[in-house]
Amino acid sequence: MSLLDEIFVEVSADTRMRLLAPNLAQLTEQFCYRMLEEIQNIIRDDQLDDPECFARIEQIVCLFEKHGISTGGRHDF
Repeated sequence: MSLLDEIFVEVSADTRMRLLAPNLAQLTEQFCYRMLEEIQNIIRDDQLDDPECFARIEQIVCLFEKHGISTGGRHDF
């Protein structure tokens, strides 16, 4: 499934978002904005001190999974 298809599935299932925006384009835009904002917060977190950035990448992968976006089989454990 493509990223756009996965986003549409999540957006369609989110009742709160359907109430906030009248069309699918706006819903998708709001969904993507929220995800980017969360990713930005992870990257800006100065409390994470990992020279190889593993902790930050792990949080971003978990964020994608939280929102129903596939990250491939590498995180299937």
